[in-house]
Amino acid sequence: MTPGTVAGLVTIGIPTRNRCGYVVEAVRSALAQTYAHIEVIVSDNASTDATVGKLREIGDPRLTVLAQPANLGMVGNFNACLDAAHGEYFLMLSDDDVLEPEAIGALKEPFVSPPSGQRPDSIGMTWCPCTIIDAAGRALWTTQPGPPAEPSLDLVVELYNGNRGPRLCGVMLRTGDMRRVGGYNEERHGALCDNGNWTRAAVAYDCVVCVPRALARYRVHGGSETLTSAVRDWQRFGENIYADLLESLRAAGRQAPRRLAAANRNHIGNITVTILLQTVGRPGWIGAALRECIRSRRYMLTPFVAKRCLRDGWKILRLAGHRPPPFLAKIARHFPPDQFLRYLLVGVWNTVFGYAIFAGLTAALDPYIAQSYLPALVIGSFVSITSAFLCYKWFVFRTKGNYLREWMRCLAVYGSSTLGSLVILPAVVWALRHGAGMGHLAPYAGGAILTCFGVVYNFLGHRSFSFRSAGLADKRQLAQGEGVARGGSTLVSAKL
Repeated sequence: MTPGTVAGLVTIGIPTRNRCGYVVEAVRSALAQTYAHIEVIVSDNASTDATVGKLREIGDPRLTVLAQPANLGMVGNFNACLDAAHGEYFLMLSDDDVLEPEAIGALKEPFVSPPSGQRPDSIGMTWCPCTIIDAAGRALWTTQPGPPAEPSLDLVVELYNGNRGPRLCGVMLRTGDMRRVGGYNEERHGALCDNGNWTRAAVAYDCVVCVPRALARYRVHGGSETLTSAVRDWQRFGENIYADLLESLRAAGRQAPRRLAAANRNHIGNITVTILLQTVGRPGWIGAALRECIRSRRYMLTPFVAKRCLRDGWKILRLAGHRPPPFLAKIARHFPPDQFLRYLLVGVWNTVFGYAIFAGLTAALDPYIAQSYLPALVIGSFVSITSAFLCYKWFVFRTKGNYLREWMRCLAVYGSSTLGSLVILPAVVWALRHGAGMGHLAPYAGGAILTCFGVVYNFLGHRSFSFRSAGLADKRQLAQGEGVARGGSTLVSAKL
């Protein structure tokens, strides 16, 4: 235990500025903890509203209000809370976030009674998933938890890869460890200073512990102060955090795994995407996004970013008030993002392969058979089914066994698709020839049009019929999490 700290005491630091409408709720949630051995330190950053007066009206002896005479900046105010802490353990609570009553007790317990196989001195940090709420306090989704105990470096890698969801208000560390790494570093880590602090403090230990319950509510506001003009700064902060993390590992005699470097690229890409998504709908946002994709192509042109946009883009858009119409939301439920992304990737191959066969057979049979595109469509469909079936089974829907049954069902889906194309294609070709004047190119254009419709039709058919066990599992998961989606971390600690 660090000299000057009180054994077992937990300090809850709350930095605030001009947030009297929120901070009283945050303070009351901190004081309402079932774990009694706490102190709450609020550092008011020279507010010009009624914040200080409202706080002093609370009158709880466990509450200390530090009224700063001048604006210290966000990071300086963070450090003011940490510097004033007397607790052996520390949790930083933003002035608009809320703790559940059992949060502090649950997060402190693993430091004293760690999970089986761990020692108290091997635990560097505890954390929990958080419920993301909007400005009005409505629950939006819950961030992803982790295993009960995992190596500290695994947490960092998975966080950077978007598979863990700690937030500032759900992380507890030893106060001495946070001070040992220099507190919150404004110059090098900027608005990502909390990430820079706790990752370096945690990796000095073998293990971190996740309490798999949402014990805090993290408020996110639409209309962020982070703009595309700040993208370079935020990327620099991310790179500095990585460099300082490597230095901390070397100081602790630990070696960074190779996967950490790849995860860092995902981390920077994640930050960039999060900022860009917030600009959607603003004047010039498309051009700005394209320019940033080119400038940051090392981070942006990756499978991780494509997956991130597909999986989590709706969250930022929802915060900004861009909600899809109800009928579109219902349709979207039938297209699980990760699964549909894999389907599209496989579909690129299947589509190119299938259309190439169709076009080649059409050209080859044209001198011998009238309307050669019809038999070309039938033959080409059967030739491409084998490749498509195996790709979908192994890579997209990932089902086990049942090869013959799923093969027959796959044939049925493709057969119905082909039959529909046989019925519709002549009318499409006729319309293209006589309505669009395409002449001999009409069969090729018609085949391309029906291919696009077939992409959607076949995905729904395979998901709900060919590989039905995968579709049912997705529906069960959706039913269990209806209304509250689990999301990966955006890794942007400033309020959006």
